[in-house]
Amino acid sequence: MDAVFNIKGEEFNETLFKKIKSLLRKTGNANVVIQITDDADAYHRALQKSISELNKPENLISFSMEGLEEYTAKKKSK
Repeated sequence: MDAVFNIKGEEFNETLFKKIKSLLRKTGNANVVIQITDDADAYHRALQKSISELNKPENLISFSMEGLEEYTAKKKSK
């Protein structure tokens, strides 16, 4: 059996601890993993994804200055 609990720090209380404890009693072999993430981790993952997308040649768009001005003017008028 696998179970994932996504909770906020303030939600981790005695009641939740007791529920987890009762789940563990039902099995003889168990692993409990607590992973703490913060906004910096999410930002780092998003940044890494952006960098990898940037390095894909199929995502490259090239403009002359005139072409860029035309493109932005079209986007503004929509």
